[in-house]
Amino acid sequence: MTQYSKGIIYIDMINNNSIEAQTGWRRPYPKQILQDSDVLLKITEYDFDLNDREFVKYFISRTGILVGSESNPKLARFLLTDPSAENWMRESPDFQFVSEAPGSFGKRQAMTIEDREDRVRFNRIIKGRLQDAWELYKTERELTYDI
Repeated sequence: MTQYSKGIIYIDMINNNSIEAQTGWRRPYPKQILQDSDVLLKITEYDFDLNDREFVKYFISRTGILVGSESNPKLARFLLTDPSAENWMRESPDFQFVSEAPGSFGKRQAMTIEDREDRVRFNRIIKGRLQDAWELYKTERELTYDI
């Protein structure tokens, strides 16, 4: 389907791993960001590229999420790109504490199973947001032609 807006042609290409193909969700407007966390959680295939600096800038400008500014960027990249990250978050003894509780004076609290699952869900939502922004970025950068 081709959409026209302000002198720009948007070519809508649906492939097998697109958000629409995975979830059934369709952008009501060509540049709309997907906000529904339930739909974001349904996304399971990702092809975003965190090595593309222009994409990372685009993602930050569109979402306000500062990917790359984490205190441990290697861990953040692992969580966002490695297929084994979800299992690691659920099972690893290295990922078992939440930050200090107020007034705990240096004592860390162990995460419950529910805490770990919340982290997994949050990570999947962030990955879904990255994939959504990637689809928009590719459309705007590669498939947009000035008339």
